[in-house]
Amino acid sequence: MRFSIEQPSAIKWRKSSTSRLWQLAGEDLSSGVIEQRDLAVWAASALLAIGMGWSRYAKAKAHNDLLRQLAAMDPERRRKMLSRYNPRVAMELRQELLERFRIMC
Repeated sequence: MRFSIEQPSAIKWRKSSTSRLWQLAGEDLSSGVIEQRDLAVWAASALLAIGMGWSRYAKAKAHNDLLRQLAAMDPERRRKMLSRYNPRVAMELRQELLERFRIMC
């Protein structure tokens, strides 16, 4: 879209002979209308944002479900499950179990 800033005294209004739309300084008013390309960009951006939000929500939900399952397990089985994870992830899970459920692993 194109925008131009002009002085109010410099704006010349004239009536088009081909249509009844008023024209501003020789340019028709369709230049101020949202174009199809703009709508496509906004739609793509909205879909991308929705997808990113949905993936974050799904990741957080899966993480919470895993923590609840670990909290419900007996201690020996929990240790065995945590030993299968990456050490960094296992430590993070242990910390959250301690903070949220007061469970020592």
